Amino acid sequence: MCRSGWFVAVAMTALTLMCGWARAQGVSLEPKLGPGTFPATFSYLAHTGLHAGVGDVEQATEASMEATFEISGQAPELMMKFTAMKVKFSGSALQGEFDSKNAPDDKNPLDLVCRPLLGQELKVKVGEHGKIEGVEGLEKIKAAGVTPLQFGDLFDARAFRAMFQPVLSMRLEGGETRVGQRWYYEVGSLPGLGMKARRYELTLRSVRGEAAEVEVGPDPEAKPASGREEKTTGKATWDTGRGLLSKLETVSEARWTVDQAGVKMEMATQSIVKIERK
Repeated sequence: MCRSGWFVAVAMTALTLMCGWARAQGVSLEPKLGPGTFPATFSYLAHTGLHAGVGDVEQATEASMEATFEISGQAPELMMKFTAMKVKFSGSALQGEFDSKNAPDDKNPLDLVCRPLLGQELKVKVGEHGKIEGVEGLEKIKAAGVTPLQFGDLFDARAFRAMFQPVLSMRLEGGETRVGQRWYYEVGSLPGLGMKARRYELTLRSVRGEAAEVEVGPDPEAKPASGREEKTTGKATWDTGRGLLSKLETVSEARWTVDQAGVKMEMATQSIVKIERK
């Protein structure tokens, strides 16, 4: 073998060994919630749509929330503050919208619910592996005296965890994660936005520098009800250097048929969540 051929063979062998070593090594997805890493600003979008068809009649209900928020402080107690927010409902049960850029409107129920959060610091208590264990300050919404079913629970503690847990941690069991490794991630329900609780399967697909790319998919053990079709796709980037989410996007869709007194209704939902660090 000529010298150049020998060199190429050695280089390829070394590269193969290095790639195998990289795959075998674990990467930490632990959050780093301490001084020097904050404040961090995020944009958040949650949108869900329910469409029902009876013959040629189509009905649709849409709900969405856009928000920009900041997180600062040090574990086990962080501070979170909303800096901008837009909420919109459109359907037969409720019509309305709120935009923090507009002037206050005490006749708008959504304004009464959402505006108290703007600029208000919420205390977020986090435990091991960045798990949100509690939040203080949401009770100010209740103080406004607004508790309609459609959005009275939009910002309660359970919904808060469902919306914002991925920002602080996507692997609550901790430990190192290898490329190709899978784990489960449970997301609580968002009653105010019409989203039911789900369990996702997450897979670490690659690590390039400090960017850990995570694929989000459906729970393979979940069995949809008869006649129901469900699909979930998504991806996320976790910043291992900062120990914080960089971005996340998931889309969940479902279709099924409901039979009410002999009348069949075709139902379909789509839920989209996007979070990105700015």
